Amino acid sequence: MARFDAKTLEIIKRLQNARLSLMANQPFYALLLMNLKFALDVSCETAYTDGERIAFNPDFINELDDGELEFVLMHEVLHVVLAHPFRHQSDYEMFEFDIACDIIVNSNILYSFGNDKSKITLKKYGESMHCMPNGDEGYEYSLEEAYQILLAEKYKKNKKQSGGDKGKGKSKGETKGVGNGNGSGASQSAEEEAKGNGNGNGQGKGIGGKGNSGESKTPPTLEELIASIKNRNEEIRKNLNKEGGGGEEKESNEGGTFDDHSFWNGDDAEIQRDTWRDRMIKATELINSLDSGNKSRGIVPVGVERIVEELKKPILDWRTILNDFVQEEICDYSFTPPDKRMEDSPFFLPDFNEKDEKAKDLLFMIDTSASMSQGEITECYSEVYGAIQQFNGKLTGKLGFFDAVVVEPIPFEDEDEFKIIRPKGGGGTSFHAIFDYVKEHMQDETPVSIIILTDGYASFPDEEATMGIPVLWVINNNKVNPPWGKVARLVEEKK
Repeated sequence: MARFDAKTLEIIKRLQNARLSLMANQPFYALLLMNLKFALDVSCETAYTDGERIAFNPDFINELDDGELEFVLMHEVLHVVLAHPFRHQSDYEMFEFDIACDIIVNSNILYSFGNDKSKITLKKYGESMHCMPNGDEGYEYSLEEAYQILLAEKYKKNKKQSGGDKGKGKSKGETKGVGNGNGSGASQSAEEEAKGNGNGNGQGKGIGGKGNSGESKTPPTLEELIASIKNRNEEIRKNLNKEGGGGEEKESNEGGTFDDHSFWNGDDAEIQRDTWRDRMIKATELINSLDSGNKSRGIVPVGVERIVEELKKPILDWRTILNDFVQEEICDYSFTPPDKRMEDSPFFLPDFNEKDEKAKDLLFMIDTSASMSQGEITECYSEVYGAIQQFNGKLTGKLGFFDAVVVEPIPFEDEDEFKIIRPKGGGGTSFHAIFDYVKEHMQDETPVSIIILTDGYASFPDEEATMGIPVLWVINNNKVNPPWGKVARLVEEKK
């Protein structure tokens, strides 16, 4: 068993208490913090996250009071939830990207605290940046939008200063860093071979080389790497507290920054993003299920709500799919001619004939087996919900879930009833189980059609198992091809 000294034990206790306090006051953040480890790292000047842990310099923790420590934990975990460590691209200007990430995170936390700016203020670093250059709150923008705005602002300032300023932190080919010469304090060259603290003339020590054009590069020592990281963070803080990168320090404390983003390496980016997306959905659903009368607890950040809503937008045009399938296989209604009430609208509703007023008695079955991620299950669930919305009260039926067995389908007649039904499952996959269930338990109310949303990774029964009931397979990939039945693909087209 590891043995810690008294100072380390005190830090561990403070971190645990901070997480407990957040569970009572900001449970969304606390739930997600359960997925991150805590660590101490003296190579970092302040704090950072790499997507798996939150690491602190012991001296930095000791500078924080309890409220400040809670804010720092919220700041780091929200970076991970919003996938910031996994979203930067090789051609990004890292200074502007880092600032965009911090603005969005802090603005969302400010929202969670009811716009109380004292909650995002650290004594040493001041009020944390949370506004865009135009004064808008960061939570109103996506990361990519914020980055482009900051980049345009940088180029605008550089162009304005280009007439008289000489030093911009660039050399002819090597140094990439934060210049502190006569010109812009945040300029970077397009070269990526080295990072460092240019002195405005392209000379300065950088990671991977000396920064002088034409000189050979030598591998940095560990001490040089640590020193470079610390110097970079110090330069960022200095530049954030200056007007335009070359003026006097501002009297205002707005714009402080404290954490280190240099540990973001993007390893296993897609896996990490999917994992945290699933965790985010679960935490959001749990928080939204809390007592809605207590508005002071469990406020989900705006940026998170926006992502969750984007995830829940249906991909498929269910009007077209069910028209092609239901009209041909089940009943006699058509989308042509369209409902005359919608003649002047870009949207249209089916024109039902007198024989049947609704597409009813449909059985939707969603695959919740272990091969389906939580995000994929949510996507399928959202598609059924989207179908109900698109048909605007003209679609009824039952929704069930299956893995190796079937969870008893629950009837719905409108979207409010549908919202109550929650996914269940998690075992192996058996399509046979669906048709066995229908045969054994639904003889008195046989569905007119079965719509199965799945990844398709299981053996298919013989078509005779359907007992003549039309089947529509909605497959979430382009790899699996059912041997019979109609097929729709739940695959979003790349733009």
